[in-house]
Amino acid sequence: MDAPEFTRCAPKSGDPSVMITKGVINQMKFIKLIITTLFFVCQPIYAQDFISLDTTEQNPKYESITEVSVGPFGYDKKNPRSFPYRYRAIVSTFEIYDYLHIEKLKTNNEEGITKGIEWSRRVYLQKLLKSLKIPSEQQNIKEINWRTPISFYFKIGGHRVLVEDVTLPVLKVFPAN
Repeated sequence: MDAPEFTRCAPKSGDPSVMITKGVINQMKFIKLIITTLFFVCQPIYAQDFISLDTTEQNPKYESITEVSVGPFGYDKKNPRSFPYRYRAIVSTFEIYDYLHIEKLKTNNEEGITKGIEWSRRVYLQKLLKSLKIPSEQQNIKEINWRTPISFYFKIGGHRVLVEDVTLPVLKVFPAN
């Protein structure tokens, strides 16, 4: 008795099994695209918080300053003839309210001699603490350390916080370890 002979033939393009298989594959690709997109879109929202800053007057007056830190010089790479720039972080108290101020300092020559404040912005410290989910009784910002000319770390209570890109009208804050 001879063994039956099997021939392999490709299904026709109109075959329903081929159409179902292609439909399932397309659905799986679409679901993978949605999951990947959600992962990359939601990740920054989880990792950082954006806090809007209030613009203050050109030369703000501080009732009581508890911490001051001036960042290193930065240079505009797009305009090599521009003067160096610096930012300053100040923690101040006005009556019973504590604020974190970010100021851009004016410089007028290559040595970076400071001639005043170009702009000043501030955030109410309670707003910052709330966004980071830090208990409000831990209000004293300590140890402001500049990482780059436009970003710095500070400690508040037992927490370390990274502030990114102080050039923006919002603070990007991250819990840092």
